[in-house]
Amino acid sequence: KRKELSAEEGEAKRNKFLERNRVAATKCRQKKKEWMSDLEDTRFGLESQNSHLQMEYNSLAEEVSQIRAELMAHGNCNDPNINKWIENEAKRYV
Repeated sequence: KRKELSAEEGEAKRNKFLERNRVAATKCRQKKKEWMSDLEDTRFGLESQNSHLQMEYNSLAEEVSQIRAELMAHGNCNDPNINKWIENEAKRYV
């Protein structure tokens, strides 16, 4: 058998439920804000790291290009190592 609640008891029970729900909703919103903030921090860190790595890559690619140009400038020196490198580079582009 179910016990019938008086109107006052029913209202008190409902108010208690609503208060617990408000507290839980506030807690949930706060956790979501913290999660979003952490996610933003991670994003900024990764964007910064990506930018740094991109600059490093560009610098290394430029260095490789300069070294290749220097090797090509010595193509008529008749050095067997340089001649072999030029031959291999030519094969890569054919």
